[in-house]
Amino acid sequence: MENSTPLASELPPDMSDMPDMHGSGLEQCIQAMLAVARRPSRATFATWMRVVEPVWIPRLLVVVIALNMLTGLASMADSTLIAKPSASPVHYLFGAPSLVDRFIFALIIFPLIDLIWLALAVLGAATLKPTGQEKVSIRTRAREILRPYLLAAIVTALVSLVINEPVTALQISGAGQIPFVAILASVVSLATLIYSLVVELNALAAGSGVSRWALIIVYVLAAIVGGIVVVFGLGALLSLVGIHLPVMF
Repeated sequence: MENSTPLASELPPDMSDMPDMHGSGLEQCIQAMLAVARRPSRATFATWMRVVEPVWIPRLLVVVIALNMLTGLASMADSTLIAKPSASPVHYLFGAPSLVDRFIFALIIFPLIDLIWLALAVLGAATLKPTGQEKVSIRTRAREILRPYLLAAIVTALVSLVINEPVTALQISGAGQIPFVAILASVVSLATLIYSLVVELNALAAGSGVSRWALIIVYVLAAIVGGIVVVFGLGALLSLVGIHLPVMF
């Protein structure tokens, strides 16, 4: 008989690993996010994803969207209020964006792109079925993967908002010209990038039961489609109706 890899929801809860949890579903989700943020291993996600009941999936999705909107606004503030004027003209691929265009990008387009990226990563991981899961529908697997991946998405969104955006503001300000500050900012940016990749890949692995090496391919493809194809496709379409995305070249 072949070995199968059951979904996390089909495994009996390991009470030795599951901490004592009290309080509402919200409090338990916060506990779960803190736990995976401190130790973003595959095993930690597999343990704590059990607190994410189906009713919490749309609510956590709203939190992810809200955090991305805040990140979009912070990024807009960096580029419009903090960045030093460029000595050379700035060229935009779809035309120079107005302030309204920048608000549209921050509050609508940027969260939408991240949401598309999230959907591509989850659906891509759901299509990779381990032995014994061939008859499980992609929809069922996607719901299972969403449980840990939404925890990861919130953690990485908070890292981006609380750490990456201030570091970016420091880099593009006058202080960014100081060598020590520039090196420190680059190290912090690289560290948060690696941390975010580890968090999201381990979340996908915990929910899908698939090798992380296979998921790296899915993640890269989702990044290419979500970060390049979607951005340029939306930029070209919106430029036809007078909305110019702030995409420089």
